[in-house]
Amino acid sequence: MVFATVAGLVGCDLGDPLGEYRGVNLLDSRGIAIEDSGPGYLPGPLPDGFDYIKLEELTAAEYGTPPPVDANVFRLELANLLPDGDFEEGAVGALPPRWESSGGTVEVSNEATSDFGTGNQLSFAVGSPGNWGRIDLDQYLLDGLVGTGVYHIQFEVLRRATDAQIILDFGSDEAAGQSYLRLNGAEWVFPTDGSEPRVETFPRRDDSDFDRPGAFYANIAGTGFLYVGSPYPSGPSDGYIDNVRIGRTDVMPHWAVELPTVAEAGLDLVPGTYRFRAYVKSEIADEVSPASPNRFRSGAISVGANNDFASFRAEVHEWTSTEWVEIVHEFELKATDLEAGLVLQLTPSALDMPSVGSVLIAAPTLELAE
Repeated sequence: MVFATVAGLVGCDLGDPLGEYRGVNLLDSRGIAIEDSGPGYLPGPLPDGFDYIKLEELTAAEYGTPPPVDANVFRLELANLLPDGDFEEGAVGALPPRWESSGGTVEVSNEATSDFGTGNQLSFAVGSPGNWGRIDLDQYLLDGLVGTGVYHIQFEVLRRATDAQIILDFGSDEAAGQSYLRLNGAEWVFPTDGSEPRVETFPRRDDSDFDRPGAFYANIAGTGFLYVGSPYPSGPSDGYIDNVRIGRTDVMPHWAVELPTVAEAGLDLVPGTYRFRAYVKSEIADEVSPASPNRFRSGAISVGANNDFASFRAEVHEWTSTEWVEIVHEFELKATDLEAGLVLQLTPSALDMPSVGSVLIAAPTLELAE
């Protein structure tokens, strides 16, 4: 119906047949508020009754600097699936909640250098002989470690001494020990190079492969442990880890705003180039770890249209906790695309470096481009 309408207008030579679209926010035209939309996922196994992403409206005290336009401010957040990934729950000198140890030192600490992590961290000296610390992801991961799901992990580590190395692992609970990472040739090892200990991030920033070693795969049973040290006999692992964040990769959780081609109220979708715009900003310090435990700034946002995504990074576009920046994403909708309508998709993550965390968003706008 919409295509016949457009063709008729063109045939009548009415000047600008799409004049009523120019400068109009199609979301407002249809009365669509993004907070009334909901989570969306790419095909893959999903847990029952759990959503990986949420959107919530914030008060001025929660977002700080107001956006450049008069608009409500929302937090778009991918939850950290690992409880207490910043180790702020436990008492210093004690094993962190939910963790267990087979020996060595595995304890909450606040002794690492001031430029490492946030607040507390996990201190460990394990692996010789054959000891470790671990957390059961099947039991404690918020989504229950979905069988055959693909996950990603982020963290910061610091070797304790010049000659120390760090070994982390994802593996089984078998008596002999089995490293799932080792089976796939993707161990998380930070060897010493003889230099002074320095804060290292994982995955490394210069690795842009989406299916990089920071990804790990749940077996069909959905079982496994995150280790400091390893379940198989290995060398010593001695240092600190903080801000451990785990999320899903394969289903790419996002906030999905659905626009049918034919509007119940407002303007229909027509073939053409569309422009999505929104203001984005980072969280203020009071809303992230350690002040707000286990919440992190994502540092990125990706915008999709019917599963075609583009990523925007804070380090490139220069938004901060005090500075709003407008991001702009243009995409084409052909007549064949409109048979199924349009789904706008927002996620606080980057395609080449998946993350969990939050980003603030205000004044989302969808227009037919000039």
